[in-house]
Amino acid sequence: YGVFNEYYNTLSWSASTDPNTVGYLIFRNGVFIEQVDANTLTYIDNNRTQNGPVTYSVTAIDSEQTQSRTVSVNYP
Repeated sequence: YGVFNEYYNTLSWSASTDPNTVGYLIFRNGVFIEQVDANTLTYIDNNRTQNGPVTYSVTAIDSEQTQSRTVSVNYP
């Protein structure tokens, strides 16, 4: 029997105050990885390397595809 460890990072953010927000774009190391709807304020990034360095960014997007200011965080 093998041992399997799954590592993941959980992102969470505050909701945009813009009433026209339709979702959020999530990036890992500058590369787009997922779009979630405006009601989603968390994202779980599975299959990560334990303590591997990574930069996440999140930006809000409105119905006209206009992006907000991007917020980034580095881990670890």
